[in-house]
Amino acid sequence: MRKIFSVLAIVVFTVACSSMQVSSDYDKDVDFSQYKTYKVLYFINDKDLEEKSFSINDINKKRIEGAISSEVRLRGLEYSENPDAIFLYAIEIDMEKSYESHTDYSGGAYMGYGGKRYGRYGYRGASYGMGTSQTTTTEVDKKVGKLRVAMIDAKTEKLIWIGSAKEEVKGDVKNSEKNIKSVISKIMYKLPIKK
Repeated sequence: MRKIFSVLAIVVFTVACSSMQVSSDYDKDVDFSQYKTYKVLYFINDKDLEEKSFSINDINKKRIEGAISSEVRLRGLEYSENPDAIFLYAIEIDMEKSYESHTDYSGGAYMGYGGKRYGRYGYRGASYGMGTSQTTTTEVDKKVGKLRVAMIDAKTEKLIWIGSAKEEVKGDVKNSEKNIKSVISKIMYKLPIKK
């Protein structure tokens, strides 16, 4: 049931792209120029199948597959039912812990002069003081959406490239199609096939 909110997850976590973490990795021994055809598939893990808890609706599934296909076609690959490469994608919503700290200050550092005059030359006394502060740290659970795209060699069934985006899930969504295209473009930016 942890993925119940993930119907909009991919769209939601793309809204605040400034804090999105994008990463990728690939097999440096692979000649990516050998891949001429592709197919896009949605990856569903066994737990989701068991719980019937799918992390994407059909509308966003179509949008994601379209965005991946657009990026792959820009690199010269063509769609095929018997492809050289398969692009798998998966979406996940997890709860992660973060820590927020807040410091309250009271008083403040000060130094003053005062005192009484004694005799002809006088006497001045000095006094010193310090303020106090208290820091409170709170543990906060936050929902984090993750989208992974993997390129698999269809013949060997080996992973040859993977890209991912991770972002905190916030609020409601607007411009979901535009946001999906943007996040897919960022994930696939380092795909080692030239445009």
